[in-house]
Amino acid sequence: MSESGSNNMEGKIAIIGMDCRLPGAGNVGEYWENLINGVETLSTFTDEELVSSGVAPGVFRQPNYIRNRGIIGGAEFFDAEFFGFTPRDAELLDP
Repeated sequence: MSESGSNNMEGKIAIIGMDCRLPGAGNVGEYWENLINGVETLSTFTDEELVSSGVAPGVFRQPNYIRNRGIIGGAEFFDAEFFGFTPRDAELLDP
């Protein structure tokens, strides 16, 4: 309430819902369950998977190479144009 006692809500917003898509979780509920249960949601890639995706063995055999990555299902449905991204920008961002 303001000092005058009126309840001016002009220009105010309220968040009444939330949604997300994260590695291993298609929504907030699944994400929360993963957190509660300590579920690892990063994917770990084998030598074969890395080679088939174009990573040279000399690269992934380095001790500091990280074989894990968060994968979000359905990324091919990302609407780059809606968010103002060019197809190339979207590819680089890897949504």
